Amino acid sequence: MTPTTHEHSILLALSIGPLNGAEIGQQLISDSAAAAYIKPPTLYLNLRRLQAVGLIEPANDSFRKSYRLTKRGWKQLEQSIPRLTQTLRLASERLDQHRYV
Repeated sequence: MTPTTHEHSILLALSIGPLNGAEIGQQLISDSAAAAYIKPPTLYLNLRRLQAVGLIEPANDSFRKSYRLTKRGWKQLEQSIPRLTQTLRLASERLDQHRYV
């Protein structure tokens, strides 16, 4: 499974530890300098999908339902690094090319 941008952002947010839905939303904003706000219905849809494929699981660390990465979720996050690095490299190259046009 290749996570969508939202799903990848959620995995990254959960890499700091178990979080509930509101905390995940706050972490997404913090991680992206306020550029990645996900409306609650979309956030919870993504959480259900990530849980269904085994990348996250309930943590139950508080009175609110919290989530944490599974071993599979950590592996998915690690496997995303080369793809994201390639995407950033291509973006940088194309921006450099555009500057000289």
